[in-house]
Order: sequence, then structure tokens, then C-alpha cells
Amino acid sequence: MEATQTNAVATLLSTLVMETAHLCSRDLQASPEGMIDCTQDGKCRNMLAMAAELIGFNNLVANVISGKGGSFPTPEERDAFAATINTQAAALAGIEASAGAVCAAIEGVDADDWSTKIMAPWGMEVTKAHMCAWSALHMAYHDGQINLIQILNGDHEVHWMS
Repeated sequence: MEATQTNAVATLLSTLVMETAHLCSRDLQASPEGMIDCTQDGKCRNMLAMAAELIGFNNLVANVISGKGGSFPTPEERDAFAATINTQAAALAGIEASAGAVCAAIEGVDADDWSTKIMAPWGMEVTKAHMCAWSALHMAYHDGQINLIQILNGDHEVHWMS
């Protein structure tokens, strides 16, 4: 395949998504069971709930980029899905699979289609490239929350560097 700037965009986006998923997974792997379901006395969601949200969001991004469309789940659908992400292993497998789904969708985008405007599920017009970047941004956002829970519970390590 001839290397073009557009292919470089696809490579960059896939790398960004997989790298962010890796960092988030490393932090989640380093969190013991008591910390994974910690809500800071009900003040925040636990790590598994955050993982469920980012898994669902990644799958939504993959569907939108693939032309299948999609919308945010209802609160009942969201809660039912979150209940299935009830272990560290389920969260890690879901993060890997959902990031893979985004990357598969990225591979399916035509070379001249990265600047095509689409409607994001939250009502904002974005390019296909921007929509893919949201997957990584969203994972990084929740990874930061995971890091905060770790710090508040005495874990000050940078887990993805080890």
C-alpha cells in the first residue's frame, strides 16, 4: 500500500486509540479489587463503572465511523451494560475489544473521507478523524479519574511506565 498523508492519519488515530487503551488498562490492572469498586464513600463512580462507560463509548464511536449510526444508551441500557462489567478481567477485555473495534472502523475509512463531516451522538458536527480522536480523549479522561482514585487511596505509582 502506498503511504499517503491520509494513511498517516489513520495510522496516527489507530496508534492513539490503542496507546490510550493500553495506558488505561495498565492503570486498571494495577488497582486491587478493593480499589476497583471504591466510590470514595459514594462521592464518585467506581473504576468498573468508568470502564463500562468508555467501552460503550468506544463501541458507539466504532459504529458511527462505520456508518452504522448510534446514539447514547438510555439510563436503563447503560446500567444494564455496566452490570456486565463487574470484574477487572471483564473491564480489561472490554477495553481491548472496544479499542480494537474503533481501530477496525478506522481501517474501513476511505482515504479521502477523513474530513467528511458527520453528526456525533451528542449533536456536534465533527469530522470522521475528530470522532475517532474522541475515543482516545474519552479513555484518557477516565484514566485520569482512575489515577485520582489510586492517589486518594495511597497509590502514587505511575503504572504504565513499569
